Amino acid sequence: AETSPGAGTPVELTGHGANKYWRLPFTSTRDTITSITPTTIPASDGKVYLEPGVYPSISVICPTVFSPGIYFIQGSIDFGQNQAVTATGGVMFVMLGESSDIHINSNSVVTLSGIDTALLQSNYSYTAANADKLDGMLFWDTNSDQDFTLNGNSELHLSGGFYMPHREATFNGNSTADGNCMTIAADKIKIEGNFSLSNF
Repeated sequence: AETSPGAGTPVELTGHGANKYWRLPFTSTRDTITSITPTTIPASDGKVYLEPGVYPSISVICPTVFSPGIYFIQGSIDFGQNQAVTATGGVMFVMLGESSDIHINSNSVVTLSGIDTALLQSNYSYTAANADKLDGMLFWDTNSDQDFTLNGNSELHLSGGFYMPHREATFNGNSTADGNCMTIAADKIKIEGNFSLSNF
């Protein structure tokens, strides 16, 4: 509620000379809240929901959902072990460091899809031509030469591009990787063990 002086004649209450007290008319208004949207932090479903932005590093230790957008990682990103990680609305991880690690560990279920042109244009003001160049990009890493390893017994659903021209990408163990389409540009690519790839 908000109170403010109103129009009208002041009414003398008490006092004498310079010490008189007056009552001024006032107008009172009231605002009515018609809807309330509750927000629970952390989420009541037991998951962590991350938003796009700049991060020193990211280390997943519980079920995690990445909201659509661009994530700038100054250090390393670790998708955790025995965790469920989802980013299906279109994301791009931009690795900024020269020795940044990317870990996808054993027994995790990781579902990631690359960013699309519509999101780049609407949220980041990309021109159509430049957005087309990054359509579907999942990892953009032009700086680091650290190995990129997908470890055993993980279940990966990866749709998008991995641009890491200075890294050695290794797929090992008994993991499976699939998706609509996965593209990797790396210095070297190694597939070891019983690693299964489809739509690669």
